[in-house]
Amino acid sequence: AVAEAEAAANEQCRVAQEEAEGHLAVLEAKQQQDDVLKGEIERLSSELKEAEFERLSTGDKDREIEALQVQLQEAGASSELVQQMKDEMELHMSALQAKQEGESLLKQQITELSSKVEGLQDDLYKQQALGESLQAERDELRQTVEEKSEHEAEVERLRESMAALSQEMTAMPRSRG
Repeated sequence: AVAEAEAAANEQCRVAQEEAEGHLAVLEAKQQQDDVLKGEIERLSSELKEAEFERLSTGDKDREIEALQVQLQEAGASSELVQQMKDEMELHMSALQAKQEGESLLKQQITELSSKVEGLQDDLYKQQALGESLQAERDELRQTVEEKSEHEAEVERLRESMAALSQEMTAMPRSRG
């Protein structure tokens, strides 16, 4: 049962580890995408500055600035999402580590309890053997006491018989005399 529990716990840990590695791979891909978006934002910002000098129309500049600001906000939201996913992954990894530590502690406690149970079983067997030995001794003593009582009763009967015989013998000469 202990081995089965350990095997099940190890399997759960392995599955959780694979799941965590998958999440980390997704996070790395998101980080790369975030880096690409940041590079694009920097490029667009640079283009915006160049466009500001080249274009005469303020309306075009305003529209271009607004479009770049929207792209900048989208990149910021993507960066926040990546950070949020990283935070969630760290929490997941912490929970996984705590679970593994808990399972390790549980295995240790199971091993200790198994040892204690074995010790208690040994003590119980010794107590049973001692109890059986004491019971046999008590039975022998009881038999000895019964035999002694029977012997004493027989001795008492013999005394009574001898006393009666003695009285009869004492009474006989008197009747002759």
